[in-house]
Amino acid sequence: MLLKPVLAFALLGGLGLAAQADELAPAPTSLPVFALNPQQPSPVPSPWSGGYVGSEVFGISGSGRGMKGGVGGDTNFGYYHEFSNNLVVGVQGATGYMPSVFRNSRYRGFDIAATNVMIGYDMGQFTPYMTVGGILAKPQTIGATGYTGASNAVNGLFTGSSDLRGAASVGVGFDYVVNDNVKMGFSATVIHGGPGFYGPGPLP
Repeated sequence: MLLKPVLAFALLGGLGLAAQADELAPAPTSLPVFALNPQQPSPVPSPWSGGYVGSEVFGISGSGRGMKGGVGGDTNFGYYHEFSNNLVVGVQGATGYMPSVFRNSRYRGFDIAATNVMIGYDMGQFTPYMTVGGILAKPQTIGATGYTGASNAVNGLFTGSSDLRGAASVGVGFDYVVNDNVKMGFSATVIHGGPGFYGPGPLP
């Protein structure tokens, strides 16, 4: 006779536990779609990738007897590409004017066109690099106007007399990003033209 009250008590106790569990279960939360699937931020474009056009003024130092310095300028252009390992590779071109470094020369300076390959490393705003390339040069005699623009430099190279000569170049430098549209830098280039690449020449 004692079996029935025990079973009834067990059954009622089980129902009470189930009801208590239902009361403690958290209500389902409805989150907005952007919280469930947050959007990844867009990658910041590298300042060292893409094309560019610019201009520069440069100085040439001449040390030693019979040497002198001078100032030249050019219009330059190129394209850079940065790889995932921060290596930057670029192709550069320029056309302009380079002054003669010889005092006793019948040449005022040279119309030039240059191209080179640049390899650098992106360190943030600062990128050191080295260049290897070639240069074409054609002399301007005393009394010429010097550098008056990229188009005049190109015309001077490929018209008139046939004194056009070539040389190899190697250089090092660095660029610094000021903002999205402006970069500043410094470079040093050594030009090796071999024997006969525009020595002083006699004065007329």
